[in-house]
Amino acid sequence: MVAGSNPNFVFHPSCKALKLNHLMFADDVMIFYKAHPQTFHIIKSKLLDFYSCVGLHANHEKSQIVFGGCSLLLQHQCLEITDFQERAFPIKYLGVPITVSILSKLECRAVVENIVGKVTLWATKSISFASRAQLPNSVIFGMFNFWATIFILPQEVIDQMNQICRNYLWGDGGLPKEPLHILGHNLHP
Repeated sequence: MVAGSNPNFVFHPSCKALKLNHLMFADDVMIFYKAHPQTFHIIKSKLLDFYSCVGLHANHEKSQIVFGGCSLLLQHQCLEITDFQERAFPIKYLGVPITVSILSKLECRAVVENIVGKVTLWATKSISFASRAQLPNSVIFGMFNFWATIFILPQEVIDQMNQICRNYLWGDGGLPKEPLHILGHNLHP
């Protein structure tokens, strides 16, 4: 029997309409359900069934539970059932923060710091202006597009990314800079 088809299983309120109770990626599983002791027992039973069929079990050192909007007593009861660690939002999965709301400027700090690190490294290299213009377009905007397909980024973070790229390209601002050399040619004899 599938956990979600058990009449005692209580779906997470945001997942009930879709009857969504898990997402899988590679060897990771995220399970969504309402914090309810009966549901925790059902999930624990299904994880044991999976172990008996496949031989793989949940790693209790890496497995985590994130609670939201429930009492401390209920949290304690649920943690006793599973022996998993408690975490709070935001959590990171594959380097990307997972949160219950729109990302804040602070939560986007990792991507901004990554961009600053790349630009700082590039600024120490002797690179032509054409190559210098291509790096932000391919690398930084690739990183931006990755994050923007997952989240709605705050405008302040977008503006900060643009400023970092502009400062790098034109050798202006707080990042290490290399002066722009413009060669002029007289085409008339």
